[in-house]
Amino acid sequence: MNGFAMLVFAGFVIFSKFIVIGCQKLRIPPVIGLIFFGLLCGPSVFNIAHDNETHLMIEHFSEIGVVILLFIVGLETDLDQLKKMGKNSFWIAVGGVFIPFFMGAGVSFLFFKDWPRAVLLGSILTATSVSISVLTFADLKKMNSVEARTIVTSAIIDDIIAIIFLSVILGMIGGGGRSIGMTFVWIISYFVGATVVGMTVVPWLINFVSKYKVPNIVTALAFGFMIIYAWTAHQVELASITGAYACGVFLGRTKQAREIMRDVETIGYTLFVPIFFILTGMNISLKSQPISGMFILFVMVFIFVGIFGKIGGCGAVAKKLGFDWNRSFVIGAGMVPRGEVALVIVSIASSGGRNFLTQADKTSVIFLVLVTAMLTPFMIKWGFSRLSDDKTSSLTKGPSNA
Repeated sequence: MNGFAMLVFAGFVIFSKFIVIGCQKLRIPPVIGLIFFGLLCGPSVFNIAHDNETHLMIEHFSEIGVVILLFIVGLETDLDQLKKMGKNSFWIAVGGVFIPFFMGAGVSFLFFKDWPRAVLLGSILTATSVSISVLTFADLKKMNSVEARTIVTSAIIDDIIAIIFLSVILGMIGGGGRSIGMTFVWIISYFVGATVVGMTVVPWLINFVSKYKVPNIVTALAFGFMIIYAWTAHQVELASITGAYACGVFLGRTKQAREIMRDVETIGYTLFVPIFFILTGMNISLKSQPISGMFILFVMVFIFVGIFGKIGGCGAVAKKLGFDWNRSFVIGAGMVPRGEVALVIVSIASSGGRNFLTQADKTSVIFLVLVTAMLTPFMIKWGFSRLSDDKTSSLTKGPSNA
């Protein structure tokens, strides 16, 4: 690592924290500020990381950030709690995954006539970034409403389905010449092996080492397991994030989960995760991106499908489960934002020699993230304005197992 690369990295680490402070004051997701900062630092404006060594260093830190990000999502997934939440959230999440996927894949295929590219673009529309919706509910003092509780739980299930979905898709289109049958055999074998080790070896070793007064020994072991799970997933042609997420789920069931979460968040959000979002912005090259009428049309259609797919998919299922139309709209609108997982899917689809997505596709996803982040608060507030207070103030209203 040369001196300039070290200086750029130090600047990114320091500035990322000031960006987060600014985003908190503006009440917008930090990911938006970090992407915009990356856009300024990239070839579109200042092109700070212009030499190969600097850019390569940032890419390596970004790859670790992706793995840590999904590891943290896994740690936060409480399977026992999800079981208690009832079937409503599950079916709303299913509607919010498959409807956007089929709409996104279908529209993308009509534009590009390329199935691998189309199914990946469709999979990008499946995951939800619920942080924007949570901020809006907090502003409206509706965090205790049926709608808020349903959205938060559905978004967790939504991400689980989306990650598994991505692994199946990558296994099928990037399976090194394997048949679909063999691809499923590899996927099932991986999950069986990961589950057996995650339920036996992982908790036993974590409990064993926690008895010794060695600083950070539990966190070090957790990091090691995270990397091993991610590497083994990659070896069987699955997404590395699938392994990281699975490892997080298993470690989240241990007695040391809170300690691991605290230390991993400190390390991840200090160094690695912000670099991933900054690199996402840097990878947007507006100067080299031809702004054609077809590109603009696809971006508009892609964003529309991303919004309508969630509102229609989640909202229609919510209506079927017993919510009225206004509350179904609020639930659908709360599932609209895309963020971290969508960007991770883009990163995975473009790494390891995979070239399934073009620069135009990546730019389209960035616009999707930005537009949905800006529109969601307005849609939720409009939806609530059509509800009387007595319909949203109590958790006892609406379907009982929401």
